[in-house]
Amino acid sequence: MFPDMGALTDRHVIMPKLFRRASTHLAGTGSISGFKEMLALSDEPVLDLRTANFTHFDTFIEENGDTLQLTRLPEELVFDPMPERPGGEFNILVNNSSSIL
Repeated sequence: MFPDMGALTDRHVIMPKLFRRASTHLAGTGSISGFKEMLALSDEPVLDLRTANFTHFDTFIEENGDTLQLTRLPEELVFDPMPERPGGEFNILVNNSSSIL
């Protein structure tokens, strides 16, 4: 549960990437409410190793009130370390996967 920044920084163990996104949202809005919607707007690419599918980070977040839950183990997800690099191959695979087949 993340009713305030102290809960996020002092009382819970959280994946670093999720922590960075959640703390930025909480600092900007004063609430964790709307976090998944904000994350969906970013279209942050991720590879789900369990299904071998490319998708977006928000796919694996459940938000219920002031509670966030990651629905996959962190080791089951691969994030693009440099999504803005020239070429952006990972991002292309996520956003155009139907045209690659």
